[in-house]
Amino acid sequence: MQTMRSWATLMPGETFGCVGCHEDKNATPVPNLSVTEAFKAGVAALEPFYGPARGFSFVKEIQPILDKHCVECHKPGGEDEDYDLTSTRVHGEGSLRLWTQGYVTLTQKGRSNKWANWISVQSIPPMIPPKSGGSTKSELFELLKDHHKVNLSREDLDKLAAWMDLVVPYTGDYMEENAWTDHDALKFERFQNKRHYIEAIERQELGEFVTAKTGKPFTMPGTGEENPYRNMALNPDDVQGESDQFPHATSNSEYGGKACFAAKCCIDGNLENKGHGGNFPSWGPDKVKDLWWQVDFGKEIHTDRIAIFIRADFPHDGYWEHCTAEFSDGSKVNLKLEKTHGRQTFYFPNRTTTFVKLTNFRQPGDADEWCALSEVEVWGRDPRPKLNEAYSGSELEKYWIAEQQRRREEHRRKQQERRRQEEERKRKEAAEKAKK
Repeated sequence: MQTMRSWATLMPGETFGCVGCHEDKNATPVPNLSVTEAFKAGVAALEPFYGPARGFSFVKEIQPILDKHCVECHKPGGEDEDYDLTSTRVHGEGSLRLWTQGYVTLTQKGRSNKWANWISVQSIPPMIPPKSGGSTKSELFELLKDHHKVNLSREDLDKLAAWMDLVVPYTGDYMEENAWTDHDALKFERFQNKRHYIEAIERQELGEFVTAKTGKPFTMPGTGEENPYRNMALNPDDVQGESDQFPHATSNSEYGGKACFAAKCCIDGNLENKGHGGNFPSWGPDKVKDLWWQVDFGKEIHTDRIAIFIRADFPHDGYWEHCTAEFSDGSKVNLKLEKTHGRQTFYFPNRTTTFVKLTNFRQPGDADEWCALSEVEVWGRDPRPKLNEAYSGSELEKYWIAEQQRRREEHRRKQQERRRQEEERKRKEAAEKAKK
């Protein structure tokens, strides 16, 4: 048995073989004129490993085996209490994970040993001899042949061997058995959202490229759904001020014109809100009346949910107890906010809109404190235009160029109208002050 210590990445439809790595790099494979039975049979599909494809989790795959066959003796107060294999959780030093005592005992805090043997991730680069590490070097399987009448099934033994040969993984996914603070959880969600955002952009751009070249609508596979339900406002690449890229956030006030208080901070995916300033970007306006914040999508979307994180740097911050969400179809939804650092979610009947605008911000009572929003999520779907399959590649390219130009012109028109309204408001205020 030989353990492969490098990664192999295949795209759908690609075939992976051994030729090319295990020969002299300056030699070509010797032609084999005879056809073997294996070659005639063709490539065999991988067989499921005791269930559907999944991340290998010690807690779900191995600990139940220990609980059933081992912990009667290997527990505190048991016959062999020094080798504790229980599922009791322990907090590892310097980690943000809860480990079962059984895992800690078997792995001896990360040291390969005679019972749990594995190839180190820091093993030497040159080819290592077969059977130099892993389950074939473990003495556990020989011990289990006659160990206090313990009788493990073939599935149990296979899972134990797979666990060692996979380099003793503990969790099947990144969130399993975490011991995160609220800060850690929000940080994970932020980067997970950013990852999905980048994946969506890549799928869309590749799909549009193939569509333009072939003349037929094409969607890159990815989520299994052409138009998944998602946060339509998310754009970590948004900029402060004018932009012809979408989604794009704007407002009528940003404290000091600083980037850390810009409207764009509400759609960057950063959910950390227990502070203010550069490390906690937020939309932080001046203490003025008639505040508004808006996110433009550049096209029509369908939405039925808005989620808001207020900035929660208490007691520095106050909070708005009310605001109104306005949509391009003329409808409005009143939102009642609370003083909390958590996500506040608001559901409403599905509607079609090109923007969401938050207005009518109101603090409790006569309060006049600093208030801000850390993140605004607009959940929904973005139906792509149905293109005629008869379009040629050049016609599709013209269509997208014209569509992008139309969106830019519409956005510029809206920006000019907002500036005109803002100038008119300031002119009226100046006139009122002059009268007084």
